[in-house]
Amino acid sequence: MTLVPASKTIKLPPGKAGPFVVREGYEFAAICSCGFSSTGWPQKKQAELRRKSHENEHETGEEMPDQREVEALTPDKFQGSNAAAPTLDEHPLSGFMAITATDILYKFSVAAAAGNTTAGTAAGSLGDQISTTQITDNTLNNLFDDVSGDENAASDVEYRGYFVHNNHGSLTWTAPFAWLSAEVAGGAVAAISVDTTATSAVGSGSTQMKTIADESTAPTSQTFSSPTTKGTGLALSDIPAGSVKGIWVRRTAANTAAVTNDGVTIRIEGDTAA
Repeated sequence: MTLVPASKTIKLPPGKAGPFVVREGYEFAAICSCGFSSTGWPQKKQAELRRKSHENEHETGEEMPDQREVEALTPDKFQGSNAAAPTLDEHPLSGFMAITATDILYKFSVAAAAGNTTAGTAAGSLGDQISTTQITDNTLNNLFDDVSGDENAASDVEYRGYFVHNNHGSLTWTAPFAWLSAEVAGGAVAAISVDTTATSAVGSGSTQMKTIADESTAPTSQTFSSPTTKGTGLALSDIPAGSVKGIWVRRTAANTAAVTNDGVTIRIEGDTAA
Protein backbone atom coordinates (compact mmCIF):
# COMPACT_ATOMS: atom_id res chain seq x y z
CA MET A 1 0.00 0.00 0.00
CA THR A 2 1.58 3.29 -1.10
CA LEU A 3 0.39 6.54 0.43
CA VAL A 4 1.20 9.75 -1.41
CA PRO A 5 0.84 13.17 0.25
CA ALA A 6 -0.86 16.00 -1.59
CA SER A 7 0.42 18.45 -4.14
CA LYS A 8 -0.77 21.96 -3.41
CA THR A 9 -1.17 25.45 -4.78
CA ILE A 10 -0.82 28.12 -2.12
CA LYS A 11 -0.95 31.90 -1.89
CA LEU A 12 2.31 33.57 -0.94
CA PRO A 13 2.51 36.38 1.62
CA PRO A 14 3.72 39.76 0.31
CA GLY A 15 7.43 40.46 0.22
CA LYS A 16 9.72 37.57 1.05
CA ALA A 17 8.80 33.91 1.23
CA GLY A 18 11.65 31.78 2.45
CA PRO A 19 14.80 32.72 0.48
CA PHE A 20 12.83 34.30 -2.37
CA VAL A 21 11.56 37.79 -3.02
CA VAL A 22 7.96 37.68 -4.21
CA ARG A 23 7.46 40.23 -6.98
CA GLU A 24 4.39 42.41 -6.74
CA GLY A 25 1.47 40.58 -8.33
CA TYR A 26 3.27 37.21 -8.35
CA GLU A 27 1.52 35.75 -5.34
CA PHE A 28 0.76 32.10 -6.16
CA ALA A 29 3.17 29.21 -5.77
CA ALA A 30 2.79 25.46 -6.24
CA ILE A 31 4.33 22.77 -4.08
CA CYS A 32 4.73 19.20 -5.31
CA SER A 33 4.61 16.30 -2.86
CA CYS A 34 8.34 15.78 -3.52
CA GLY A 35 9.14 19.26 -2.12
CA PHE A 36 9.60 21.17 -5.38
CA SER A 37 8.15 24.68 -5.16
CA SER A 38 7.77 27.53 -7.62
CA THR A 39 8.62 31.06 -6.50
CA GLY A 40 5.34 32.69 -7.45
CA TRP A 41 3.03 33.25 -10.42
CA PRO A 42 0.45 35.95 -11.18
CA GLN A 43 -2.49 33.55 -11.26
CA LYS A 44 -3.42 30.36 -9.42
CA LYS A 45 -4.00 28.54 -12.72
CA GLN A 46 -0.46 29.35 -13.80
CA ALA A 47 0.97 27.97 -10.57
CA GLU A 48 -1.08 24.81 -10.98
CA LEU A 49 0.16 24.42 -14.54
CA ARG A 50 3.73 24.78 -13.32
CA ARG A 51 3.15 22.05 -10.74
CA LYS A 52 1.54 19.74 -13.29
CA SER A 53 4.48 20.28 -15.62
CA HIS A 54 6.83 19.25 -12.83
CA GLU A 55 4.70 16.24 -11.85
CA ASN A 56 4.86 15.09 -15.46
CA GLU A 57 8.61 14.87 -15.01
CA HIS A 58 8.06 12.29 -12.26
CA GLU A 59 5.87 10.19 -14.54
CA THR A 60 7.79 10.37 -17.81
CA GLY A 61 11.37 11.11 -16.77
CA GLU A 62 11.47 13.98 -19.25
CA GLU A 63 12.99 17.35 -18.52
CA MET A 64 10.60 19.85 -16.97
CA PRO A 65 9.42 22.43 -19.55
CA ASP A 66 11.19 25.75 -19.39
CA GLN A 67 9.30 29.02 -18.95
CA ARG A 68 8.72 29.62 -22.67
CA GLU A 69 7.29 26.14 -23.12
CA VAL A 70 4.92 26.66 -20.20
CA GLU A 71 3.90 30.07 -21.56
CA ALA A 72 3.07 28.51 -24.90
CA LEU A 73 0.49 26.28 -23.24
CA THR A 74 -1.63 29.23 -22.09
CA PRO A 75 -0.49 32.30 -24.06
CA ASP A 76 -3.68 34.24 -23.30
CA LYS A 77 -3.12 33.98 -19.55
CA PHE A 78 0.60 34.73 -19.29
CA GLN A 79 2.23 38.12 -19.43
CA GLY A 80 4.61 38.84 -22.27
CA SER A 81 8.10 37.44 -22.19
CA ASN A 82 9.50 40.91 -21.41
CA ALA A 83 7.56 41.08 -18.13
CA ALA A 84 9.11 40.06 -14.84
CA ALA A 85 8.62 36.35 -14.28
CA PRO A 86 9.49 33.77 -11.61
CA THR A 87 13.04 32.53 -11.69
CA LEU A 88 13.60 29.09 -13.21
CA ASP A 89 15.98 28.31 -10.33
CA GLU A 90 13.15 27.04 -8.16
CA HIS A 91 14.08 25.37 -4.89
CA PRO A 92 11.74 24.39 -2.06
CA LEU A 93 10.69 27.38 0.04
CA SER A 94 12.28 27.41 3.48
CA GLY A 95 10.51 28.97 6.42
CA PHE A 96 7.16 29.01 4.60
CA MET A 97 4.21 28.49 6.91
CA ALA A 98 1.58 26.95 4.61
CA ILE A 99 0.75 23.27 4.98
CA THR A 100 3.30 21.14 3.13
CA ALA A 101 3.49 17.42 2.38
CA THR A 102 5.55 16.78 5.53
CA ASP A 103 2.70 18.14 7.69
CA ILE A 104 0.32 15.40 6.52
CA LEU A 105 0.99 12.13 8.32
CA TYR A 106 -0.46 8.67 7.69
CA LYS A 107 -0.70 6.42 10.75
CA PHE A 108 -1.99 2.99 11.71
CA SER A 109 -5.10 2.71 13.85
CA VAL A 110 -4.97 0.89 17.18
CA ALA A 111 -7.21 -0.11 20.09
CA ALA A 112 -6.33 2.40 22.82
CA ALA A 113 -7.80 4.64 25.49
CA ALA A 114 -6.85 7.81 23.62
CA GLY A 115 -5.43 8.88 20.30
CA ASN A 116 -1.72 9.15 19.57
CA THR A 117 -0.66 7.31 22.74
CA THR A 118 0.00 3.76 21.55
CA ALA A 119 2.21 2.23 18.86
CA GLY A 120 0.40 0.47 16.01
CA THR A 121 1.00 -2.25 13.44
CA ALA A 122 -0.38 -3.11 10.03
CA ALA A 123 -2.07 -6.29 11.29
CA GLY A 124 -3.62 -4.43 14.23
CA SER A 125 -4.86 -1.49 12.14
CA LEU A 126 -8.54 -2.32 12.74
CA GLY A 127 -9.86 1.09 13.77
CA ASP A 128 -10.58 2.88 17.10
CA GLN A 129 -7.78 5.40 17.81
CA ILE A 130 -4.85 6.86 15.87
CA SER A 131 -1.55 5.23 16.80
CA THR A 132 1.83 6.88 17.16
CA THR A 133 3.23 4.79 14.29
CA GLN A 134 3.44 6.21 10.79
CA ILE A 135 2.91 3.95 7.80
CA THR A 136 6.12 3.52 5.81
CA ASP A 137 5.43 4.72 2.27
CA ASN A 138 5.93 2.53 -0.79
CA THR A 139 6.92 -0.59 1.14
CA LEU A 140 5.62 -4.14 0.71
CA ASN A 141 3.15 -5.27 3.39
CA ASN A 142 2.97 -1.80 4.90
CA LEU A 143 -0.79 -2.19 5.39
CA PHE A 144 -1.78 -5.73 4.29
CA ASP A 145 0.04 -9.05 4.49
CA ASP A 146 0.52 -11.40 1.54
CA VAL A 147 -2.51 -13.14 0.05
CA SER A 148 -2.07 -16.90 0.52
CA GLY A 149 -3.03 -19.42 -2.15
CA ASP A 150 -6.08 -20.53 -0.16
CA GLU A 151 -7.16 -16.91 0.42
CA ASN A 152 -6.77 -16.16 -3.27
CA ALA A 153 -8.82 -19.19 -4.31
CA ALA A 154 -11.56 -18.17 -1.85
CA SER A 155 -11.58 -14.52 -3.07
CA ASP A 156 -10.76 -13.47 0.48
CA VAL A 157 -11.78 -9.96 1.56
CA GLU A 158 -9.81 -8.08 4.25
CA TYR A 159 -10.03 -4.60 5.78
CA ARG A 160 -7.66 -2.10 7.34
CA GLY A 161 -8.31 1.30 8.89
CA TYR A 162 -5.72 4.06 8.99
CA PHE A 163 -5.64 7.77 9.81
CA VAL A 164 -4.76 10.99 8.04
CA HIS A 165 -3.22 13.42 10.55
CA ASN A 166 -2.88 17.16 9.87
CA ASN A 167 0.23 17.86 11.93
CA HIS A 168 0.47 21.55 10.99
CA GLY A 169 0.63 23.90 13.93
CA SER A 170 -2.26 26.18 13.00
CA LEU A 171 -3.79 25.73 9.54
CA THR A 172 -6.79 23.65 8.47
CA TRP A 173 -6.30 21.29 5.53
CA THR A 174 -9.34 22.18 3.48
CA ALA A 175 -11.40 20.09 1.06
CA PRO A 176 -9.14 17.00 0.90
CA PHE A 177 -10.17 14.22 -1.49
CA ALA A 178 -8.91 10.63 -1.64
CA TRP A 179 -8.67 8.37 -4.67
CA LEU A 180 -6.70 5.46 -6.13
CA SER A 181 -4.14 7.07 -8.39
CA ALA A 182 -2.55 3.76 -9.43
CA GLU A 183 -3.10 0.04 -8.93
CA VAL A 184 -1.10 -2.98 -10.01
CA ALA A 185 -3.07 -4.91 -12.62
CA GLY A 186 -3.85 -8.59 -12.39
CA GLY A 187 -3.92 -8.94 -8.62
CA ALA A 188 -6.18 -8.13 -5.68
CA VAL A 189 -8.65 -5.26 -6.02
CA ALA A 190 -8.66 -2.27 -3.66
CA ALA A 191 -11.50 0.00 -2.56
CA ILE A 192 -11.67 2.80 0.01
CA SER A 193 -14.23 4.39 2.31
CA VAL A 194 -13.99 7.50 4.49
CA ASP A 195 -14.94 6.60 8.06
CA THR A 196 -18.18 8.30 9.09
CA THR A 197 -16.85 9.20 12.55
CA ALA A 198 -16.35 12.97 12.79
CA THR A 199 -12.89 14.49 12.52
CA SER A 200 -11.33 14.70 15.98
CA ALA A 201 -8.33 16.11 17.83
CA VAL A 202 -5.33 13.81 17.58
CA GLY A 203 -5.24 13.08 21.31
CA SER A 204 -8.98 12.65 21.80
CA GLY A 205 -10.21 10.08 24.31
CA SER A 206 -13.39 9.55 22.34
CA THR A 207 -13.57 6.93 19.60
CA GLN A 208 -11.89 8.41 16.52
CA MET A 209 -12.87 5.68 14.06
CA LYS A 210 -15.14 2.66 13.92
CA THR A 211 -13.69 -0.64 15.12
CA ILE A 212 -13.85 -4.08 13.52
CA ALA A 213 -13.44 -7.39 15.35
CA ASP A 214 -10.94 -8.81 12.89
CA GLU A 215 -9.57 -8.20 9.41
CA SER A 216 -12.36 -10.20 7.78
CA THR A 217 -15.16 -8.14 9.33
CA ALA A 218 -16.48 -5.17 7.35
CA PRO A 219 -16.93 -1.88 9.23
CA THR A 220 -20.62 -1.15 9.68
CA SER A 221 -22.45 1.39 7.51
CA GLN A 222 -19.46 2.10 5.28
CA THR A 223 -19.75 2.35 1.49
CA PHE A 224 -16.67 1.34 -0.49
CA SER A 225 -15.69 2.47 -3.98
CA SER A 226 -12.62 2.71 -6.19
CA PRO A 227 -12.40 6.26 -7.59
CA THR A 228 -9.42 6.80 -9.89
CA THR A 229 -9.47 10.61 -10.21
CA LYS A 230 -9.73 13.53 -7.83
CA GLY A 231 -12.96 14.56 -9.53
CA THR A 232 -14.57 11.29 -8.53
CA GLY A 233 -12.64 11.02 -5.26
CA LEU A 234 -14.05 10.73 -1.75
CA ALA A 235 -14.34 13.89 0.35
CA LEU A 236 -12.71 13.67 3.78
CA SER A 237 -14.11 17.02 5.05
CA ASP A 238 -11.80 19.73 6.37
CA ILE A 239 -9.14 18.53 8.81
CA PRO A 240 -8.16 21.25 11.33
CA ALA A 241 -4.61 21.55 12.63
CA GLY A 242 -3.81 18.77 15.07
CA SER A 243 -6.80 16.70 13.97
CA VAL A 244 -7.32 13.32 12.31
CA LYS A 245 -9.72 11.51 10.00
CA GLY A 246 -10.04 7.77 9.43
CA ILE A 247 -10.04 5.91 6.10
CA TRP A 248 -10.89 2.26 5.46
CA VAL A 249 -9.23 0.15 2.78
CA ARG A 250 -10.77 -3.07 1.48
CA ARG A 251 -8.64 -5.64 -0.35
CA THR A 252 -10.41 -8.33 -2.33
CA ALA A 253 -8.48 -11.29 -3.70
CA ALA A 254 -9.64 -12.24 -7.19
CA ASN A 255 -8.37 -15.82 -7.64
CA THR A 256 -5.74 -14.58 -10.06
CA ALA A 257 -2.32 -15.87 -10.99
CA ALA A 258 0.44 -14.99 -8.55
CA VAL A 259 1.50 -11.32 -8.70
CA THR A 260 4.76 -9.90 -7.42
CA ASN A 261 4.65 -6.50 -5.70
CA ASP A 262 0.87 -6.21 -5.89
CA GLY A 263 -0.42 -2.94 -4.48
CA VAL A 264 -2.30 0.31 -4.86
CA THR A 265 -1.43 4.01 -4.50
CA ILE A 266 -3.87 6.08 -2.47
CA ARG A 267 -3.55 9.80 -3.12
CA ILE A 268 -5.05 12.50 -0.93
CA GLU A 269 -5.01 16.10 -2.07
CA GLY A 270 -6.35 19.22 -0.38
CA ASP A 271 -5.88 22.97 -0.12
CA THR A 272 -4.05 25.21 2.34
CA ALA A 273 -4.12 28.84 3.30
CA ALA A 274 -0.88 30.82 3.34
